[in-house]
Amino acid sequence: MAKLICLGMNINWHSFYEGYSYYKIILPNYPFAKTKHWITQPDAGSFNETDLKLSNALKGKEISLPYRHKQYEYALSYKNLPELMDNSGVVHVGYYIEMLADTIRNLYGNVKFSLKNMDF
Repeated sequence: MAKLICLGMNINWHSFYEGYSYYKIILPNYPFAKTKHWITQPDAGSFNETDLKLSNALKGKEISLPYRHKQYEYALSYKNLPELMDNSGVVHVGYYIEMLADTIRNLYGNVKFSLKNMDF
């Protein structure tokens, strides 16, 4: 869609969204509004020392959210991944692939999978 817009195509948004029902979310229109619209940071007690061990660094913990699809939470810190200090806290793409593999194993067991057309 973004490529079409960049190429100058006019999108008929009414047709594009036809059949979908959406509701408006009122967000602040200036950056100094006191209302926050992000997920709160987990409290210190939500992860125990076992979660922060190097062997568990890339293993997700299933969390209960009101979504149809399962959601997983990962505890990444300088304690379990000290190399994050060397690269200003930027997480290497390999870690994301390992987290994805762990999630797939949790959902489907030991199945073969492949990643294709990965863009960053």
